[in-house]
Amino acid sequence: TLARFGPIEINGQVSVSENVIRRQLTFKPGDLFTRREMRESQRKLYGLELFEFVNIESREDQALEAPDVPIRVTVAEGKHQKVNLGVGYGTEEQARARIRWDHVNFLGGARHAGVESKWSSLDRGVRAEYREPFFLRPHFSLNFEGQAWQANEPVYSLNTVGGRITLRHQANSQNRWSVSLINEY
Repeated sequence: TLARFGPIEINGQVSVSENVIRRQLTFKPGDLFTRREMRESQRKLYGLELFEFVNIESREDQALEAPDVPIRVTVAEGKHQKVNLGVGYGTEEQARARIRWDHVNFLGGARHAGVESKWSSLDRGVRAEYREPFFLRPHFSLNFEGQAWQANEPVYSLNTVGGRITLRHQANSQNRWSVSLINEY
């Protein structure tokens, strides 16, 4: 007998809305049951970088030989804000410093914002990015990136200022495409 996905129970979320988790699932109640879809959904949830732990399992204890298999999604949220700081010294770069701040649930809805700054004798500048993970439809995301960066190599000097907007579509791991508008000098 072919089984179908049944009701979906979600546990463990604190500040991430249940809707964000449901949008990452590659199946819905009534779809044909496959373990591959459960693994793909788990991979997508980890990809949000919101969770330290994600488990998707069938609740066979409640299935009672029914054609609909109940599903339990259990998550444990990680820290949403991260700061990385690096300081060092190298023979080529001399003294160097780098700081990066990321917020993986910026304004809720699994939006991602990040800022990076670096300084050394060869490389320096600032980069910022913002990602809207669900733009108009679940398979679309919209990214904004901007930078002011300077690279001083022994044989050339490069100054980059500008940004890009990228619209991405990803139905699954094999079916994806993107379109970018780039305005960098």
